[in-house]
Amino acid sequence: MKAKKDYPKELIFKGSGPLWRGLKYPAEDIYMNVPIKVLKNGKVRKIGYNQYVEIDYNYKPRSKVQSWTTDIHTAQLFAEGTILEAKIPKSQLLFNTKFINQITKVILGDVEDEVLRVGGPMKCKMLISP
Repeated sequence: MKAKKDYPKELIFKGSGPLWRGLKYPAEDIYMNVPIKVLKNGKVRKIGYNQYVEIDYNYKPRSKVQSWTTDIHTAQLFAEGTILEAKIPKSQLLFNTKFINQITKVILGDVEDEVLRVGGPMKCKMLISP
């Protein structure tokens, strides 16, 4: 991507910290494809009322552009038992969440704290609902 100074402020991500992506992979499918040893060594995390097994994961997106969120609870709403968590370099991110929230509030009646990531495979954490 070009230098950030070339873009309007609405396109520049200003947040920090981890981002999350709710996946539509049912937890059962993940359990079928992740070795038992990896799951047993995973860390158990509680987020709200939900518990997850956290494992290291090499994410291979189907598209170069993916939707992520700054709000773990938004990711939980989109997920079917599986959430990705990552610290993503700002150079791979588009959109100021305040700007996007203004748009989604009008169109959807809700906010998603959405950020777009432009990039390929990456290492992250996968949170799997037991």
